[in-house]
Amino acid sequence: MLIYRGAEAELYKGKFFGIDCVRKVRKEKKYKEAQLDRKLRGERLRNEARMLSRAREVVSTPRVLAVSGDTLVIEYVDGDKVKDLFLSGDTKAASRIGKAIRRMHDSGIVHNDLTTSNLILKAGKVFFIDFGLAQQSTALEDRAVDLVVFKRMLSSTHYDVFGRVWPRVLAGYGAGDRILAKVQEIESRAKYK
Repeated sequence: MLIYRGAEAELYKGKFFGIDCVRKVRKEKKYKEAQLDRKLRGERLRNEARMLSRAREVVSTPRVLAVSGDTLVIEYVDGDKVKDLFLSGDTKAASRIGKAIRRMHDSGIVHNDLTTSNLILKAGKVFFIDFGLAQQSTALEDRAVDLVVFKRMLSSTHYDVFGRVWPRVLAGYGAGDRILAKVQEIESRAKYK
């Protein structure tokens, strides 16, 4: 059953040897040469599977069940999207989210698509999904960009609770002067003067 259609992939909910799963199928790009497109889609899915598996060592993520061609099969996480929680005014998970992002960053993983749509709360645990843009990095700049992306998304999508959420995310993250200064530097680069 199709549950999401995006620009890069379609997600289908189903079963994989009796396990509830999500199949992520990367879309073919008709404007690219077919062999190159197939190769790139396969590389991106294998990278996503690697990043999911590495992140799972330090944060909650779905289990990778299979990778084949243009399809990634992961365990289905039946929980609440953090986006829906924040939109309803429930911001209790904000500090836990910050702590989880910090654990991921400290392990050398940068998500690069931190949004509340890519966070699921299940049984008090924050699950990260969609590692399609994730990379290995310990660079302060990369970690700060991850936080800036999350902050911008929060301020636009969850503007009504932003004032409660962002400070708690930073407190949970344990954001010291160095990372906060880098976040401010990155934000200042993007502003028109």
